Amino acid sequence: MRPSLPLSLSHSLSPLPESLTLLSTPCRLEITHEIEDADSATADSPITIKVQLERDVEEDEEVDTTVVAPFFPNKSTTEGWYILVVDQVSKQLWGVKRVTVARRLATSLEFTLPKGEHKNLKLLAICSSYVGADQELDIAPITVAEADDSDEDDSDDAMSE
Repeated sequence: MRPSLPLSLSHSLSPLPESLTLLSTPCRLEITHEIEDADSATADSPITIKVQLERDVEEDEEVDTTVVAPFFPNKSTTEGWYILVVDQVSKQLWGVKRVTVARRLATSLEFTLPKGEHKNLKLLAICSSYVGADQELDIAPITVAEADDSDEDDSDDAMSE
């Protein structure tokens, strides 16, 4: 026979309303990205990816990026995001940037790639505060040409004179 539960619980349910605020916290972002000059990428020059992050909130709604973490010692933690460019097949991290998003943010991230075709690149948005808010987007394949050796050619010409 199972014991019955007491009518009055011995523990407090006071964190419950705070945890319900977490459910309404708009930590989901709409993310778009674009590679600048992907056709002219070379191994010696940085590739720039423009990233736009936008929180799904109404225009008149106030945005509070304070993290709901009642048991965390620092009470004024702000929600943060890490933007990463990775190749998940070769396990390479090519670029990383930490950002904070209030309503919307347009940022760019520079990274360099070796010569060759890169088909497995991903853009990751990792939330530093909430589990399950992370996002993964595919980046269109990028073909990186050999590095420009024009500097070496110029120095060879100068030596031969």
